[in-house]
Amino acid sequence: MIFTFNLAALLNVLLAVAGLWATLPETRGKPVKLWRLGVPPIFCTVTAIVMLANTPTPHLLEFMWIGAALAGAVVGMVAGSRVHLEVDQMWGAIRLRRSYAGLASAIGVLLMVFADSIALWMGIGLWPPGHDPAIGAALLSGFLDGRAWRIAARAVRSPHAELHVD
Repeated sequence: MIFTFNLAALLNVLLAVAGLWATLPETRGKPVKLWRLGVPPIFCTVTAIVMLANTPTPHLLEFMWIGAALAGAVVGMVAGSRVHLEVDQMWGAIRLRRSYAGLASAIGVLLMVFADSIALWMGIGLWPPGHDPAIGAALLSGFLDGRAWRIAARAVRSPHAELHVD
């Protein structure tokens, strides 16, 4: 069996790992700066875009990818509306109640990237149109995007709470 090295697939795995790492403060329930809410969605969305770029895409796959991302964003916005948060308006810090939704989504993106990258390294690389892991990654990264967007929108209008950022 011949294994081919694909640097884009390796970098994509590293992007997914960075997205997973960026979700860890949420699982601890510690206060973080407001801008940190956008870090996991950025890494995971770029990962999903690179996954789509690595496939010879028919237009059907592109439409399925966009539809999955939009569906994930809608579900993420609903989930972001239900998150309990405290905001320090003076320092721009936010504390979310301990949650594993972002971590689970980032793990899902990482698993999709592993499946796609291993297939590329083994030389398989082609998936049936409805089963490409890029679609699953788009759904999960869309969830992270919509959730972070909604939490940030709520945080701007939330009352001040005294938080201590480490």
